[in-house]
Amino acid sequence: MQFTNDITNLHFSRNLKQKVKMDEVKPYATYRDAHGSLIAETPCTTIECAKTYKENIKKTKKEWKSIDSYCKHHFLKYPYSNQNENGGIVKYVEENAISTVESGMVLERNNYPYHLSPGIEHYVVWSVRNQSKATYEKFVNERFPSNAYDVIIFENSEQNKSVKSVVHVHVFVRNKTLNLPLRPAQIVSRM
Repeated sequence: MQFTNDITNLHFSRNLKQKVKMDEVKPYATYRDAHGSLIAETPCTTIECAKTYKENIKKTKKEWKSIDSYCKHHFLKYPYSNQNENGGIVKYVEENAISTVESGMVLERNNYPYHLSPGIEHYVVWSVRNQSKATYEKFVNERFPSNAYDVIIFENSEQNKSVKSVVHVHVFVRNKTLNLPLRPAQIVSRM
């Protein structure tokens, strides 16, 4: 199991070409292993994924005061309150709210996974507080034992986080028994 706070340890690189046509030009990232094989690309790499993501964000922003409040409630089961705002009612999580998640952490499949090589799955550990590397590793290992899975745990840098005030780390998981090779590094169509 590998844990890193610094995504550059995964040979992170930026490419400013656009993968899908969106209203805002956003850079995407490629993740490569130590041998240069492509592990993942992000954000969404299909038009359908990008549309779904944008539609869900727009809907969530109409219903919730912030994406962070939504994530606190949805993943960590914080209770929410309602507030009048701009002529409508929005949901939000109060500063002093307490999560009802007993362990304080949950492991969820990422709703918008990075574009990954075949056989690699993308999860997120959501937490009510910062945890030690050992705590994250133990928590993930309970679901994905190291004798059966290759696991990489990492936290995005602040500028790459779409959810800023909710503690979360990303988890890439590959079943060792499937023995699927990583995609070789390659140039792919950007549009």
